[in-house]
Amino acid sequence: MKLKDSDRELVFQFVVTTKCNLRCNNCSYGCTSKKANLVYNPDILKKDILYVEQLLANNSKKINQGACLQGGETLLYPYLQDIVSFITNKCKYVSPTILTNGIMLPKLPISLIDALHKVKDKYPECSNFLLSEYPTQIDYKKLYRYVS
Repeated sequence: MKLKDSDRELVFQFVVTTKCNLRCNNCSYGCTSKKANLVYNPDILKKDILYVEQLLANNSKKINQGACLQGGETLLYPYLQDIVSFITNKCKYVSPTILTNGIMLPKLPISLIDALHKVKDKYPECSNFLLSEYPTQIDYKKLYRYVS
């Protein structure tokens, strides 16, 4: 079966931090070490996001597109609110999605929740969060309801 262009998706992934609140044995991002504390410089990240914005603006096939902020635990990235606001204010084609294990969602600051609501207003088809489920005591059904 041949995919139509509208069925394809182009997603740029930005690993914004390797800090994590879990220690998964098979972590593909190297977050198992207590020394895992890579933090993407926000000024460089903004330049990279604008570069991706330019690429997506020139996308002649008009396939689905976006950017995924991920980590470690993305919600531990100290500049997350700034980056989400930056994308919302400066970008037309980059719609941000945050990959998270969800543990910190109920404790998000109101200012970040407000910034994410602005994203949802600008990109109604965009899912703000992708939850990665881990074998923990977390009630993921409750978290899915929280972010919906």
